Amino acid sequence: MKARLRELVDSLSQALINCCRPGYQEPANRTVPLGKSSSVAGVFGNNYLKTSKYSLLTFVPLALFEQFRKAGNVYFLCMAMLMLVGMYTDVFQTPITAYTTLVPLSIVLVISMGQEALADTRRHRADREVNNRGAVLLMSARGTIAALTRRASASPQGSTKVVPRVRAAGGALSD
Repeated sequence: MKARLRELVDSLSQALINCCRPGYQEPANRTVPLGKSSSVAGVFGNNYLKTSKYSLLTFVPLALFEQFRKAGNVYFLCMAMLMLVGMYTDVFQTPITAYTTLVPLSIVLVISMGQEALADTRRHRADREVNNRGAVLLMSARGTIAALTRRASASPQGSTKVVPRVRAAGGALSD
């Protein structure tokens, strides 16, 4: 495992060094043999896409952390804490209660976290749609899986189409 990880890091660093060299061009063809997932999986990895920020367990702590990164929310929380100290001790007197600051702050936090939850739910839905998208399975006349070749696009942008997953004849997805 350690040797394989080191080999991967070396190949990635070499690729980064090569791509920055003047006059470097990426190879035009790449052949990925389908059906030999054990040899290919370590080289190319999984095409799983995740753009969502939260899970059910991490939503509340991470969303609160994101909200309190904003200076205004921290300011109003500190003011409410000072007012609470004034209400329950004789350190100083405050003409208004801490709840006049805590209630509006709570409303702002709940609305902002609701917007984050809605946006993240949409990101989860889009991720699921992309990750479950099917692709063409190339098979020979004898029923064996053939090699899939990806060629670099001839378009001016140089974009290539990435096949996210392969849907087998039985409907199951395979990486």
